[in-house]
Amino acid sequence: MICALLIFQSPTLPGKLGHLSPWLDMLTRPLTDVVADLEAQTHRRFIKTHTPVDCLPIDDRVTYVSVGRHPLDLVSSAACHSGNIDFDVTFGAIAVVAGVDETIEILQGRPIPSSDPAERLQFFLDEDHPGDVSLTLRSVMDHYRSYLSSDVRVVRLHYSDLKVDLGREMRRLAAELDIDVEASRWDALIEAAGFEAMKARADELAPEPDTGIIRDRDSFFAVAGEGEWRRELTAETIARFEDRLAEIDPSGEVARWAVGGLYSSA
Repeated sequence: MICALLIFQSPTLPGKLGHLSPWLDMLTRPLTDVVADLEAQTHRRFIKTHTPVDCLPIDDRVTYVSVGRHPLDLVSSAACHSGNIDFDVTFGAIAVVAGVDETIEILQGRPIPSSDPAERLQFFLDEDHPGDVSLTLRSVMDHYRSYLSSDVRVVRLHYSDLKVDLGREMRRLAAELDIDVEASRWDALIEAAGFEAMKARADELAPEPDTGIIRDRDSFFAVAGEGEWRRELTAETIARFEDRLAEIDPSGEVARWAVGGLYSSA
C-alpha cells in the first residue's frame, strides 16, 4: 500500500491493490493473466512476494523491499488469517493454475494452527512436521537472513518502526525509490497508509480480490496488534522461544532485526 501511495501520490488508486500489485507466488491466477496485467501497466510496477530474495530473479533495475515483523506477532497474525481463509476455494484455484496434484496434497496436509497460543508457538518452534510446513521459526529467520545478507539493493522496513513513526518510514522509502513527493501531499498519504483508513477500504485493499479466498475481507484487517503475545504466553514459553532463536541465530544479528527492527534493535 505504501508503494502504491508513493507511486500514484494519491489515496485514490486506479484499481484494487491486489490487481495493481499481484502476489506472484500465491498461484491462484494463471500466470499468463498476471503477466498480461503487468504488461498493460504504464506506471512504475510493484510486485508482492513472500519469496526469499535468494530465490528471486535478480535485476539491477529492481529495488527489493523487505518488511520484517517480530516472529511471535507473525504467528498470531498467521493464525488469525488462517481462520479467515476458505481453503477449499484456495486449493481449487491452485489446482487449476498449477495443475500439480502433489502440491495440493502437501497443502491439504498442512495442519490448521491451534487456537491455543502455547500450542501454536510450540508448533512454530518445532521442525519435525509431516509434509511441507512453511511457517516455522527457522523458515522465517532464513527469510530475514536472505534479505539482510543480500548484495542486491534492499530497503528494509520493520513493522515496529512503521508503528512508531509511519511518516518517517514512508519518507525513507520514497527516498530509496527516488520518488519525489510534494510536501502538501504527505499528510493525506500517511493517513491513507494507517490501519483504520485501510480497514475502512478492506474490499479494495485486502489481497486476493475477486477470488473468494478470503471469507471476510473486513476481518483481514483485524487489530494490527503488536506484542499481544506478552499477555498470551507464560514466561517459560517465551523463554523457549528465546532459546530456540539463539540456537538458530547464534550471532544474534538476524534475531536483533527480527524482534526489533532498524531503530529499536540498534
